[in-house]
Amino acid sequence: MSKRPHPDEQPTSGNFAEAEARIEAARRNSQIVLLLDKLGLTMLPESISRLSQLRALYLNGNQLTTLPEFISRLSQLQMLYLDGNRLTTLPESISRLSQLRALSLSKNNLTTLPESISQLSQLHTLFLDGNQLTTLPEFITQLSQLHTLYLDGNQLTTLPESLKNLKRLERLYLHGNEALGLPAEVLGPSWQENSPTSSKSAEILEYYFRARGGEKRPLNEAKLILVGRGGVGKTSIVNRLVHRMFKDEKKTEGIIITGWPLTVGSDNEDVRLNVWDFGGQEIMHATHQFFLTERSLYLLVLSGREDLAEADAEYWLKLIQ
Repeated sequence: MSKRPHPDEQPTSGNFAEAEARIEAARRNSQIVLLLDKLGLTMLPESISRLSQLRALYLNGNQLTTLPEFISRLSQLQMLYLDGNRLTTLPESISRLSQLRALSLSKNNLTTLPESISQLSQLHTLFLDGNQLTTLPEFITQLSQLHTLYLDGNQLTTLPESLKNLKRLERLYLHGNEALGLPAEVLGPSWQENSPTSSKSAEILEYYFRARGGEKRPLNEAKLILVGRGGVGKTSIVNRLVHRMFKDEKKTEGIIITGWPLTVGSDNEDVRLNVWDFGGQEIMHATHQFFLTERSLYLLVLSGREDLAEADAEYWLKLIQ
């Protein structure tokens, strides 16, 4: 692996020249998307400020520690991606990017949320995962159009109650912030799992503030995980349990998560069981360990062949353990 340049070093003339060449081509061709990923840039060419038509700017994987004030001249910008840089703050001028709908600041060095983003009134999606945030400021509630907020992999110790005022917030990812005390079944699947049954932000926040105030109530959710080698019928079992139908299925690739609403007990209480169906292909086995969680119910499905069942049972039980 090649050594990454120190952020204090100037970009090589080749990388900076390459960026300028792409900017000039974008100007000539009236491009609305510009890719400047992984050029080792520590600064941006000022010529980029002339691209008034630009809608999307990709600056992932560079060495930027801040953005220049002239970034505000990109008045039509709707998407700005800055993943994997070394940003510690953002300039006040970013607040003038009034059309911005998606801002990605994943895997930077942010310890606080820059107040300059609070005026991005059209912001729909905000990526702040993989930083060093310990808390969120109250002004985040000014992002009234925010729909999805990624905060996983930070060092958050508390959440402001004002988060509940973000009425349009549907998706909130807080995985990897252990000090918040949120159990996995409350957090739901992470964004990497791309599950249609992800927990709603309102449910997560309600649990968090109830628990913090000493008021607890049953979550009424559980996780059922089906494991076993490929082709033994796990998906068919899910279909029979959830949909009351039985048919042969193709082998599952990856992970399928199915919501199973149930009514239990003498009080007919509503419970949601999230059924995880794992692909049994051998290549998938190494990834299972990342999803096998505590406080879950496991259903091990074995082949009817005697020469496989015993060895399979031992293998899968060890993996679950």
